[in-house]
Amino acid sequence: MKQLDKKVHPLLEQLTELVWLYPQREAVIDKSGVSYTYGELWRMVSGAQAELKSRNIKKGSRVLVAIPMSVHLYALLLALFSLGAIAVFLDPWMKGKKMGEVIGDTKPDLMLISPRLRFLAYLIPGTRKIPDWWTVKEIPTSNLQLNFTGVNDEDTALITFTSGTSGKPKGADRTFGFLSAQINALRDHLQRPTPQRDFTNFPIVGLANLGVGNTVIVPRINLMKIHKASSRSLKSNLKDTKASRLIVSPSLLTRVLASPNAMDEVEEVFTGGAPIPFSLLQSCMSQYPELQVEAIFGSTEAEPVALTTFSEMQKKMEDPLKGVYAGIPEKITQCKLLRGTEAPIDTCYFKNNECGPGEIGELLVSGQHVNKSYFENPEAFKKNKVVDENGQIWHRMGDMGYFDNQGALFLVGRLHRVINHNGKEYHPFPFEFFLERKLGLRDIGYIQDKNNKILLFIGKRKVSKASIMEAAKQANYPLDDVIFFKGSLPRDPRHQSKLDVHALLAKRH
Repeated sequence: MKQLDKKVHPLLEQLTELVWLYPQREAVIDKSGVSYTYGELWRMVSGAQAELKSRNIKKGSRVLVAIPMSVHLYALLLALFSLGAIAVFLDPWMKGKKMGEVIGDTKPDLMLISPRLRFLAYLIPGTRKIPDWWTVKEIPTSNLQLNFTGVNDEDTALITFTSGTSGKPKGADRTFGFLSAQINALRDHLQRPTPQRDFTNFPIVGLANLGVGNTVIVPRINLMKIHKASSRSLKSNLKDTKASRLIVSPSLLTRVLASPNAMDEVEEVFTGGAPIPFSLLQSCMSQYPELQVEAIFGSTEAEPVALTTFSEMQKKMEDPLKGVYAGIPEKITQCKLLRGTEAPIDTCYFKNNECGPGEIGELLVSGQHVNKSYFENPEAFKKNKVVDENGQIWHRMGDMGYFDNQGALFLVGRLHRVINHNGKEYHPFPFEFFLERKLGLRDIGYIQDKNNKILLFIGKRKVSKASIMEAAKQANYPLDDVIFFKGSLPRDPRHQSKLDVHALLAKRH
């Protein structure tokens, strides 16, 4: 095991150097529009560290963090890292009962909470058992020199719990080594000869940006309802903060593009975290043909896996039935495709079921920037991880795809959405993209129900059933019935992109 041996974590080392060299450079522009320099941020980290120490927070202490993306969040996270403490994050869309279960399992020593959320927190089971609460209105600043607690790569830095729609919520155990590797992987894409002004809704991307000396701009919107954000307000926000780059989810990029000329001063865009609709690609390319737009494919547990440009996607996806082009995997990411199975994968299956070029399978990835464990959840490990014969840990992405002869990755759907018909497998993305291109349909879902009926759900827009059936015949995809929804199809609350199949089937009648 690589040891940091009583050294400060690399991110804190990088920030210490930046504070020394560029104390007056803008570090964070908060949602309120207030700007904080690197020197001011560091004094907040020092003040937060002193406060946390006074509350007996030390190496290994677990701290539940209920602070929205802000300068306060970054100052508190950096102070926790400086002490070797563990930050625990709960998916804000998690139901109260499951939040209570997680709190009971993790047994936090302290909760950091914003004043706005304090009353709501009282309603969540288990919160009153947390021995100490710090309601963070302001963080006291201090000129005291920071004292750093030594950590090694296997010490936990963050535990991030997803909503856990079924079963026990799984908490990704993000060690200091993993965090450092992930930030270094992002560094290659974030660092430019001159500092960037990055408008982003991804907290970890913001953290990585602070490690390379960029300015993090927190969007002036409700990050819980990105799909409802005002396009006019976003345009104003970008102009007021002089944003030079966007690193945002596809849903937020869609809202930005809805306002003409919103990105006239933007030099570069990264988007990812959810599937990218072809309509978004076309809209962006038509409005800003010269703009460099890159799509990042990855997940909470493995980021980044692959990266490509919108222009390359457009070329590679002229035939939508090929699937979604994700690019060539990063050099730091090891990838394998295995024949799809819903069952846990053992060493034998891993060794004997690898797919060849052009053959569709489930994507598994490995690397220093790939999460390797879960907090006290052996079932989640068994379901989502594979240990090969050499002891190397691989993460199951749950994405189905194939590699072409040049090693480029194309995605065709999710493992749980594979459709079986007459001994052949079909996948949703190619057919859904084909319908989007042919009939202009955007809110659609191609799925198979428990009775093996193959259905196409269509939200909002009315088209003739006959035209759908004719398109299915032309694409050579089986289809039993078309179901029209009055409103939008149910999707994941975070990005409003991934289809919620369970909710969809429950509401179809």
